[in-house]
Amino acid sequence: MNINHHIQLAIIKKLMTSELPVTYTSLKDKTIENSLFSYHLNQLIAQNIVEKSELGYSLTVEGSRWLNDSGLSMSYPEALRVNIILVIRDKDSNYLIGQRTGQFKAQINDYLLPSNYYKNDLDVSEQIENTITDFIPEGCLLKQTDFGFTQIKITYSDTKTMRSLFCISVCVVEKFEPLVADGAREYYWKPWSEIEKYTHKSAVLIHKIKKYTDNTINSRPTPVFIA
Repeated sequence: MNINHHIQLAIIKKLMTSELPVTYTSLKDKTIENSLFSYHLNQLIAQNIVEKSELGYSLTVEGSRWLNDSGLSMSYPEALRVNIILVIRDKDSNYLIGQRTGQFKAQINDYLLPSNYYKNDLDVSEQIENTITDFIPEGCLLKQTDFGFTQIKITYSDTKTMRSLFCISVCVVEKFEPLVADGAREYYWKPWSEIEKYTHKSAVLIHKIKKYTDNTINSRPTPVFIA
């Protein structure tokens, strides 16, 4: 699978943020010729990223998983996904947990922690700092513990496997009004006693991260890449 044109990227972004299938007319930018738009839409259908129904166009489950694992970029490689993950909790053990919006929420990932994709042009400490800035308002961070990189493997019921490499930081904060990183995610505070009852695959991933970071022996300085 690959995205090789900005029209394909625009189609996917519209589908990601829509709860329901999107009609051809709503999906297409009026400035784009019908034949050009149809060509790129059909390219996505041929790769099983998008599917058509009587109600309109939607992301496929396979397409959603691929986008979730490889990143929404025309140049992102199909390789092990690397994320900067924040485990953010307040002094009363409420955790900041998110849900995707649109078709991603319905298909593959119901719950998630604040995160950013890893970028090779920055060192690790800069990326953690940037992620904290994206999600935690200035002055709210009380304590930060870095856990470095760890790989977590999830196998779906249909035997599809997702391997994720995470660089995890635990942040204890003064409770704040959640910031929204982008239009495809929304965040809210939940006590752990409620989160641990969630059974969705994405919640199981959060349970594993929580268990990993609860063991302080795993805490270690996050490496900084020096050229």
